[in-house]
Amino acid sequence: MDNLSTLLMEMMDSKLYEAAGESCEKDDDEDCLTRRTLTAHLDYIYRHE
Repeated sequence: MDNLSTLLMEMMDSKLYEAAGESCEKDDDEDCLTRRTLTAHLDYIYRHE
């Protein structure tokens, strides 16, 4: 992997974990759960080997 790809993966990782740590105890639970589900799917896709 080249430096740019590595940098992009690191940036994506930080955003994924930032979103995954979000609490879904607010009024917009459905939106929060949708974001967390998408985050989990993207994490699986990009980390699955």
